[in-house]
Amino acid sequence: MLVLTRWVTHLTALADALTAAGCTEVIQLKGGTKASERRNIQTRIETSDSPLLIVGTASYIGEGFDCPRLDTLFLAAPVTFPKLLVQYAGRITRTHSGKTVATVHDYHDTLVPVIASSLRKRAPGYVELGFPDPRKSG
Repeated sequence: MLVLTRWVTHLTALADALTAAGCTEVIQLKGGTKASERRNIQTRIETSDSPLLIVGTASYIGEGFDCPRLDTLFLAAPVTFPKLLVQYAGRITRTHSGKTVATVHDYHDTLVPVIASSLRKRAPGYVELGFPDPRKSG
């Protein structure tokens, strides 16, 4: 599972809340992490047999991050541009042994104009990826 945000303070708050809720292996991926710690984290990701729970910043996860095991994405921060959505969702749509479905949890509120506008702008990215058009759901 990948939880994606744009802000380090939000990432920290999410990781702390998940830990407080009983999640024992929350992996944090963000800029500013020392190279040795990044290598340790990458080794954990590659060798763990347990389900993964990764909380990351969009800028860190956006390019060069690869973990084909991931099958679920939570967008915990707004995404406007369809190409960014394609990039982020691409982190969970890679093929992997035993993976049959990829799920994106996208939070939006049609009653808040700025959030509704953001959804309209990124919706073509969902269609491009083969997901249902969120503008046409309930």
